[in-house]
Amino acid sequence: MRPSASWRQANFYNVAIGSKDNAGTATIGEITALPKYTSILTNGALAFTGTVHGAATDTLAVHGVGLTQTAAAGFEVGKLLLLGKGDMVIDAQHNKIGDIAADLTDTGTLTLTNKTDMRVTKIENRNVDPKKDVEGIEAKSTHIKLDAGKKLNVEEKIKTKGRCKARSRRHEPRQQDQRRQDPRARKRATRRRRSASARARTTGTSTTPSTAISRLAVADQSGDIKVKDTTFKNPSDIETTGRVKLEGTNKAGADGKSDMKIKAQTAELPNAADTLAVKNLDLDLSGGIDLGLGKVKGAEGGKIKTKGASNSQDIVISDNAADASHGEFRISYRTINETLDGFQRLRRRGQSAPLFLRRHRQEVH
Repeated sequence: MRPSASWRQANFYNVAIGSKDNAGTATIGEITALPKYTSILTNGALAFTGTVHGAATDTLAVHGVGLTQTAAAGFEVGKLLLLGKGDMVIDAQHNKIGDIAADLTDTGTLTLTNKTDMRVTKIENRNVDPKKDVEGIEAKSTHIKLDAGKKLNVEEKIKTKGRCKARSRRHEPRQQDQRRQDPRARKRATRRRRSASARARTTGTSTTPSTAISRLAVADQSGDIKVKDTTFKNPSDIETTGRVKLEGTNKAGADGKSDMKIKAQTAELPNAADTLAVKNLDLDLSGGIDLGLGKVKGAEGGKIKTKGASNSQDIVISDNAADASHGEFRISYRTINETLDGFQRLRRRGQSAPLFLRRHRQEVH
């Protein structure tokens, strides 16, 4: 399918192809010049066999019962709006999507692979009268994987029926040559790797009673994840090798009384107005614990567990980052005294290490 250049120049309000009442399969080949706003509509399956090329300001809206891409297919569009239900599998290696929004009710699923930075945002639906914005993603489950070094910016809510998981991975270089390690250290490292592998397998197969697993997965090498004004329906996991930022109003569960686990280098609520409402919070932060200027509001009876320091690290409690300039694991006073609010107790897990309480580094003479 190759719309002529005049379609783009005409600046139509909505170039609609097909109908939501048609139950047949829609097979779409290459589109070389996408009109400003294009809709491909069916009440059957959507099968893309070629790449859809559009500008950063162009919108592609699709409606169907399930979507597939061949290896040659791809979406190169500024805005992608998904409507309908069924399994939307957008996993070709040519996807370059800038913004995404989806209304798949609570029965459709989204699996998406993308090569560029992407925003979960609101996109205008011109296939209803009056037109209406679709805000964020609503689906039974959501699984998003980004290419190496790319970031996902969640500006609108991701509504899922079951468990929501955000994960990012990268290959980490070994911090030291294992051949030079002490034999006991090698054994401890082996046990930790096996334990981590077992936990990973458990995470990938666990289920929540009466609901399907729902996950938001972000896989890349830099691993930064930014979440804004997001409500997770059930206990949620955020896992990355980079940094996590929580901005605006965020809740674990509709009432802020579900559990959350965050595994990352750091996690931060950077602004004083940022909040996270949660019951039990599990923090595994390899770069220290300084949660920023916001508030983590623990529900009644909630507990917080922390870990992340290696067996060889000293632990420093200080608001001054310079106090951990020699590789210590730093825990912020502000986080303990101000950011964390309402939790019944704070528990640190892992190997015990010397604990130094200090607000300012003192010179030793």
